[in-house]
Amino acid sequence: MKLKSILSGIILCFVFSFISSDVFAVTAWARKYGFDCNVCHWSPNKLNKTGQDFLRQGHMNFKEDASGKSLSDYLSLTSKIRFNTFKQDTFEQHAFSVYTGGPLDKGFSYFAEMYLHENSGNISGNSDFSDFGRSKLAEAFLQYTYGDEKKFTTARFGQIVSQLLYIHGVGGRFGKDRAMALTSTFGSTPYKPFQRNYGAEVSQFYKGFMGTVGVINGTGGSLFNVVDNNRHKDVYATLDYEFNKEGSVVGLYGYHGKFPRAGFDDKFFQVGPMFNYMTKSFTLSGLALFGKNNKNIARDKSDSIGGYLEAGYKAYSDLLVPYLRFDYFDADTKDEVGKRYGPVAGLVWSPFSYGRFVGEYTNIEDDNGPGGNNTTHKFSLEAQYMF
Repeated sequence: MKLKSILSGIILCFVFSFISSDVFAVTAWARKYGFDCNVCHWSPNKLNKTGQDFLRQGHMNFKEDASGKSLSDYLSLTSKIRFNTFKQDTFEQHAFSVYTGGPLDKGFSYFAEMYLHENSGNISGNSDFSDFGRSKLAEAFLQYTYGDEKKFTTARFGQIVSQLLYIHGVGGRFGKDRAMALTSTFGSTPYKPFQRNYGAEVSQFYKGFMGTVGVINGTGGSLFNVVDNNRHKDVYATLDYEFNKEGSVVGLYGYHGKFPRAGFDDKFFQVGPMFNYMTKSFTLSGLALFGKNNKNIARDKSDSIGGYLEAGYKAYSDLLVPYLRFDYFDADTKDEVGKRYGPVAGLVWSPFSYGRFVGEYTNIEDDNGPGGNNTTHKFSLEAQYMF
């Protein structure tokens, strides 16, 4: 990796840090309730107890309806701009998207995340203004919530992902990249934990405990915005407990699915614990996911293990938050090759309430057995703003 690339990123971070930090956040929900973003976020993008409860309850307060609300209370625009070093140095307009959601009426609410533009990941081709971009509906659902803060029942219908996974890195997170355990497939199934699928979900919350069951399309999440052609429906379930005033969580996640393959159906499942411990200035979170699926038509089994451990610290209030994560994923523990592991270190810089800057360094080792290991070094700088 070129030294000048790292220095360029550090200099950019340093310059950006001196932008005024006295501006209050004005994202849609902050505008609506007159709060600073720190009310719901432990740090930029990572939820605290108030934010987690707001998420679970459908992005609204109980008994709230849509009367007297303006469009600005429901709509936010966000953009991610990146500089990456990996084999080549490149600037990237990664995404421009719309977040919208909030109360409708009598317990009903909605949420949607729409990418008007997202970089497709292609790095070659003619510059014809097709620009390798794509639009994508990332998440969209209708929710009904009944009860009060201590005991409530919810039902969601649409394009969804487990809220427990959302809290543990699928949604709000420190870094630019999600952990490998959330973005990797195992066996030959296309299932990835972070993918949103069409389906329905019911949850019950009682004095800190929350149980959830979801039924979704059985494609395994290989494609967005595609109607399922596999009549089998996948099922996921979670159970978690939220404790202490900062919003620490311990939970258990399970997923069972079936994916059609040549000559047989690949039945697979994934299960594992996760936790998120938070104080006012320190957080430690992690998860471990254990998977099993059919390896071939002879029904040989393939076992997978993935997980991460991540720590963050408020070094200077909410302005500077360094974080460190260790990633691990093995798609088939019976195979001598295929393990991926390594540290991810970064710094979240929040010089203004409209957004943040993240500098992130990744050092991932690919275990290729007798063929030797490959090491991936990558430095990224991301600027994100939301209004």
